[in-house]
Amino acid sequence: MAHIQKVTTKSGRTRFQARYIDPAGRERAKNFITRAEARAFIVEMESRKRRGEWMAPELGRRTFGEWAEHVEASRINLRDNPRLRDAWILKDLILPTFEEVPIAAIHQDLVQGWVKKLSQAGYAATTVKKAYQTFARIMAAAVGKRIARNPCVGIVLPPDDPHPMRLLAEEEIFALADAMPPRYRALVLTAAYTGCVSASWQPCGSGT
Repeated sequence: MAHIQKVTTKSGRTRFQARYIDPAGRERAKNFITRAEARAFIVEMESRKRRGEWMAPELGRRTFGEWAEHVEASRINLRDNPRLRDAWILKDLILPTFEEVPIAAIHQDLVQGWVKKLSQAGYAATTVKKAYQTFARIMAAAVGKRIARNPCVGIVLPPDDPHPMRLLAEEEIFALADAMPPRYRALVLTAAYTGCVSASWQPCGSGT
């Protein structure tokens, strides 16, 4: 049965230890500074158990970077171009913020703050949305395995650019890349698949 007991740590401090039984029958404990915090924790754990949403804390300690590497490596039947695009998005837009964060510690406010930061950095709305979609897909793969719920819910995304740009079709992108001098081919493909250019070669976030 869940209960709270007063304990003394090795440093001599008094703490309130919340103890409860997990769905597998194992007793778990966590220390808090106040009895109220310990009581609130037990209420939350018992509620998660009733809803079938309880997850072992150690599962969520895996960092997002480790989890993302696992998820991306398991994708199959993915063409080279989307793979190139997603790899750039993950490396440049997602990992700088989330790489070392345990996936269980990622919450809605953190995700919303990241989306806002990308927008303020000048990335086009389409680029921000694609980055969010990639991040949400990786987090969704952790639900039921590492986390109970996906924090990518209710996130406010930037509005569409006021003057939509016509994006090149895949065959047009490669036709353009093939027509460029060899040293510029990779630049064209990178720009096209990261949302930085349109048919009229407008820079990221310009919207004009």
